[in-house]
Amino acid sequence: MNHLPHWLQALLTGLTTAYFALIGVLRTRMFQATAFGLMLVVFPSAWFLGTMPDIGAVERYKPWLSIQVYDRNNQILTTISGDEDRIYAPLKTISKSMQQAVISAEDRRFYEHSGADITSLVRAAISNVSAGRIVEGGSTISQQLCKNLFFKVGDRSYERKARELVLALQLEKHYSKEQILEMYLNQVYFGRGSYGIEIAARNYFGKPASKLEIHEAAFLAGLLKAPSSLSRLDQLQASTARKNEVLARMSEEGFLKQEELKEMQTKRLQFKARHNSLAKHPYYVSYVLEQLENMKIDVNQGRGLKVYTYLDPKMQAAAEAALNRGIKKAPRGINQGALVTVDVRTGGVLVMVGGVGQYEKHQWNRAVSEHTAGSAFKPFVYLSAFEQGILDPEDVIYDEPIVIPQKVGAPYAPKNFDGEFKGPMPVSTALAQSRNTCSILIAQMAGVGNIVNVARRAGISSRLDPYISLSLGSSAVSPLEMSAAYASFVRNGVFIRPQIVSRIETSDGKVLKQFRPKQERRLKQSAVVKLNACLRKVVEAGTGTKARLPGVPVIGKTGTADGATDVWFVGGTPGEVTALWGGTDKPIHKKNNAITGGNLMAGIWHQYTSSYMHSRKGEWKAQLAMRTVEAKRLAANPDKYDPRKKKMLIALATKFRSAQRKTADLAKSRQRVRYAPQPAGDMQVEAKRVDAKPVGEVRVEPAPTVLDSEIHSPASAPHYGEPAARPLEAPMQEPAPDIGAPVGPPHAGPW
Repeated sequence: MNHLPHWLQALLTGLTTAYFALIGVLRTRMFQATAFGLMLVVFPSAWFLGTMPDIGAVERYKPWLSIQVYDRNNQILTTISGDEDRIYAPLKTISKSMQQAVISAEDRRFYEHSGADITSLVRAAISNVSAGRIVEGGSTISQQLCKNLFFKVGDRSYERKARELVLALQLEKHYSKEQILEMYLNQVYFGRGSYGIEIAARNYFGKPASKLEIHEAAFLAGLLKAPSSLSRLDQLQASTARKNEVLARMSEEGFLKQEELKEMQTKRLQFKARHNSLAKHPYYVSYVLEQLENMKIDVNQGRGLKVYTYLDPKMQAAAEAALNRGIKKAPRGINQGALVTVDVRTGGVLVMVGGVGQYEKHQWNRAVSEHTAGSAFKPFVYLSAFEQGILDPEDVIYDEPIVIPQKVGAPYAPKNFDGEFKGPMPVSTALAQSRNTCSILIAQMAGVGNIVNVARRAGISSRLDPYISLSLGSSAVSPLEMSAAYASFVRNGVFIRPQIVSRIETSDGKVLKQFRPKQERRLKQSAVVKLNACLRKVVEAGTGTKARLPGVPVIGKTGTADGATDVWFVGGTPGEVTALWGGTDKPIHKKNNAITGGNLMAGIWHQYTSSYMHSRKGEWKAQLAMRTVEAKRLAANPDKYDPRKKKMLIALATKFRSAQRKTADLAKSRQRVRYAPQPAGDMQVEAKRVDAKPVGEVRVEPAPTVLDSEIHSPASAPHYGEPAARPLEAPMQEPAPDIGAPVGPPHAGPW
């Protein structure tokens, strides 16, 4: 080392001395005892604190929120619950009596301690030692909140209690007493599937937490001791005793006067029946859930959603009443029914009734299930001929026997419902009286493939087999499809896909999905106008006369499948289209000529539509008065109004001024049944006559111009070389003053 620098020699000497000194210290009993103490205390404490949950997670915590379903008036229709259903309620919206009851029952010194109540802990420790196990917690509200947020249910170890205590102390440093109480009341379980005070108040008493009375608050606070057992119906005596105990504690804490205590202890609790999210309008709500599932939206995701639908509660109630009443009075063979109403303007499903009777026994939704269409399918046959220019409503067609040879089996010889043949008649009358042989003749001329194509473009998506019998409605379709297709007729050929959900928002109001009506010109407008004239005749002087509404233009078509196993009426006003089906879940193979779509379903349609239109008379009068006042103001000061609004008000004023004249014209038109003039001689009649064209078999191949992909794809509608049909206006972002106004008699627009 002598050759090393002096400073380095000194450093090495010092390190060597320190090394031997450290070895000496390590060998002493003092050092060993110190090291052993560190191992027993410091290291476990460090591990204990290092594995504690992050108290900051409380700020990031979001309680389970339910999915709320709203109707078209933005009123809550129902709440779809999950595993832990909650509606978060700020402390200011929770009644004072509820806050006082919880503090009295669970933590009397809540506003005095800093997270742990030493007195309660000592009392609980003595009880636990005496019992040899943990029987009493002595936890404060802060400790209970930490237990609910960070620990598993059922963990009653001493380690958990220790962690709970440390977390409670940290919680009290980070949050105020009011914040802790608010989180606690929104987190705890009250039994009966009720998480949080808001849901508990609604489930037990049918009211929000802000409206809870003293005795109700005491009952709920008492459940916290053992929510699963005390909430049971057979434990009502025990839960009532616990309620009285909580009331006594509230009196001791000065929250109740002595006379109030006696009154509250004897006051009777009025419980609400158990909540069922499908109890109100079950078929509609269940279909909403199905649509959410199709959209890949998890109803149990817990973040809370607001689902806005098109459901009209007044119309839904009227539909349920009319359908149940009508099916109950129906002849033998019809014991079930379904109804769907679609809004013409938006395509929104306003009403859906999937069956009659108790939903628990009849959960199958017949409104979206397929049933044999019968004659309700015939409008697509006639529309196909009108589009191709083969026929016009005034042309003459013969109702006479038809025999179609087949390669195998007996020839196909369709008959009319009444078993008669009425000879020559206008095409419009053939549809109005639903003559089967005429429909077969028109189908032969139009081509079954073209008929399928028309039905697809109108809105039918069910399987349609391209056989000649399709023209008589041999295929099965759903009421939802039929209402959408007939709505395309009311719009003069514009299709809007039926939609049950209009908007989906998060619990804080952020829009996740917005469904705006998409309008597609799919059908030739001039042809649809001709068809609508025929469908008006069905209601005015045909098989659907029971559906007539005074002063309201109605199109419609009846339908009766073979043996009356399925009966229909699909009818539309300028505002809504409703498809009605009646039948049975267990087919009865017995003909019943007393049942038809015209004498049963058309009558139910009339009752239903009349009821909701009658309920709107007050609204119509109010709107008419409001618009009349606006029109007068406009006349007095025209420069005050926006030009667009000015134009609209003038149009509305003109429309309402001509109401009486249009009603009178409509009444006169009912008296005139327009027939095409008959030719004078046999030769002339023969020139207009349409003869059946026999085919080798029943099946008719699609026309070569229509591809199979087009038949099954509604979007592949052919382009028509007509002048650009006047498109409907694009959906407005903000509703105009008359948007959403009920549609009432009379209607000035073209059909």
